Amino acid sequence: MAINKLLIVLVSYELTNNFRIKEAGKWLNKEKIIDISDLEKFHEKALYRTLEILKSNERENPP
Repeated sequence: MAINKLLIVLVSYELTNNFRIKEAGKWLNKEKIIDISDLEKFHEKALYRTLEILKSNERENPP
């Protein structure tokens, strides 16, 4: 799974709803969203890991 695709849909979700990982996982795994985003179904742990990586990268490379 490409992290950039996952990031794009995470940002899209956060802009339209209150951000909760479990809810984001349910929303992102809907068939219509899977088709639109060209992702495969995944476990919500992938979302937690993605956010951990992003936070780590931000700490290492502050704006």
